[in-house]
Amino acid sequence: MQIKDFSIPKYDDPVHWINKQIEHDIDWREIRLGRQKDEETLKNFLKKKEEEDYWQIDSIEEWYELVDYKKDYEDKKLSVQEAHDSTVILSDGEENDVHLPNSEGSAWIHYKNKLLNEKGFQQHVVDQIEKTNIEILRKLSSDTKQSEPIKGMVVGNVQSGKTANMAALMALAADWGWNLFIVLSGTIESLRLQTQQRLFDDLANDYDGNISWELLEHPSKKSNRGARLQDLRFESNSSCNKRYMTVCLKYASRLKDLILWLKQDGKNYEHLKILIIDDEADQASVNTAAENRERKAVSKRISELVEGLDEKNEELKTKCQAMNYIGYTATPYANVLAEGPEKMSVYPSSFIAALGVSDEYFGPQQIFGYTNFEDGIKDYPDIDIIKDYPGMTKDYPGMDIIREIPKKELELFKDLKDKNELSMPNQLKKSICWFLCSVCCMRLWNMEKPVSMLIHTSQKTEEHEKVAISIEQWFKNTEMNKIIEECREIFEYETQRFSLDDFRSQYPSYGYKDEEINKYPSFSQIEPLLKEILNVGLTHIGLDDEDDLSYSRGVHLCKR
Repeated sequence: MQIKDFSIPKYDDPVHWINKQIEHDIDWREIRLGRQKDEETLKNFLKKKEEEDYWQIDSIEEWYELVDYKKDYEDKKLSVQEAHDSTVILSDGEENDVHLPNSEGSAWIHYKNKLLNEKGFQQHVVDQIEKTNIEILRKLSSDTKQSEPIKGMVVGNVQSGKTANMAALMALAADWGWNLFIVLSGTIESLRLQTQQRLFDDLANDYDGNISWELLEHPSKKSNRGARLQDLRFESNSSCNKRYMTVCLKYASRLKDLILWLKQDGKNYEHLKILIIDDEADQASVNTAAENRERKAVSKRISELVEGLDEKNEELKTKCQAMNYIGYTATPYANVLAEGPEKMSVYPSSFIAALGVSDEYFGPQQIFGYTNFEDGIKDYPDIDIIKDYPGMTKDYPGMDIIREIPKKELELFKDLKDKNELSMPNQLKKSICWFLCSVCCMRLWNMEKPVSMLIHTSQKTEEHEKVAISIEQWFKNTEMNKIIEECREIFEYETQRFSLDDFRSQYPSYGYKDEEINKYPSFSQIEPLLKEILNVGLTHIGLDDEDDLSYSRGVHLCKR
């Protein structure tokens, strides 16, 4: 029997009707009958919907198939949420009453569709992002004039979709009237620009909806006419649909410029509903000064920004409508332990949210495994291991993708400080060859973004320099055919050792179907791409005419 594709637009209206019933907790038996008495009245219901709402349901059987499809989807989504949606919010504060927007012109619906249709996110992953961020938004305040600023923290695993969650929260907040979004982004200008471009593209590109996004580049008291605070519109009325975004480096001077920009116009400042998102909040934002010393410059400026103080650490004459600060990090320890809940602090006094991970995530648990998990939490009686950590009731060895370095080769790295140069250890050659093969596979699959391999053998810069020299010499002194043969050998060994079946057995809950996963190509398919890389050889990353990073088709050796 051919299975119908119920995801096509033909079924949008009936599915929307079913979703409404689900929202109101209507029993599936009632939904299956269209909330009618029997099949006869169901026929009349479907006929009426066809005439009045242009439904295209051809028969009762097709209706039953659609309802069963939706029920199966909802059951699977619930199962995924129980297994993966471990979002936890610790808070003693009140919640606001915001709810999910459903207008097609909303910023969230636009971003949600982009995640599904352009970025390849699966439906249940987007559902998890939606659920998580509406819960976080409920912890924020749209009016802090009579209270302290909201200070929160969101903890997410490394590479677990943190940026997607930040954009989702911005979109939802924009729909609910927050009008100025300040993203604090690291200390490197090129990475700031990447973050800015990604967020603006995600939220504003191809968007023609209820609100209008505008990017503010380096706001300061010297901003050009049109970008000064007094030139912008922040009123809370239906005719003002402007939302402003700026991405600011965590430099004391940039933050001071931002504070001076904010104090330009007290009347407009009163209308600001601010959401500050501190990306990598453990970097530069935390006060690392010794006790009783003046706060570090960047930390001090961020606190002034959040507390509504000017560059002289004095209160502004007026308060903004709302001030909300959220630090995003994968390593929250410094933010909690090094800071205190006093006024001049980014301590998360309002709430802490821990993001769950999707079934597409590769983190330490999936890669390295875990042992004696039950023993590790036996001192925490409030934890229900079956409910809170499904599937983790026994040891898990991790996936077979970790390769140990022989002890003799490790000794070569340990002796670096006593040697002027290092001959390439065999395992390091294999690692580089496997990396080259991986890059070729990605290029074969039309994935053209730059890809990095980190070689970290020491904490000392001078020892890194020696490793870099040995890699450089290996590329320079080894014939291309020799490198290709070493790549062939490692490719054939690794693809036989870790197959798709091995992957499935070692990560059974992975969220993609077998047919959606790229299969290993043959070495003959990637060999031409490997030759292209080796022909270009080792180069350095350049800058183009606009000072943006310019990558070659070869290998860049970056040293620190």
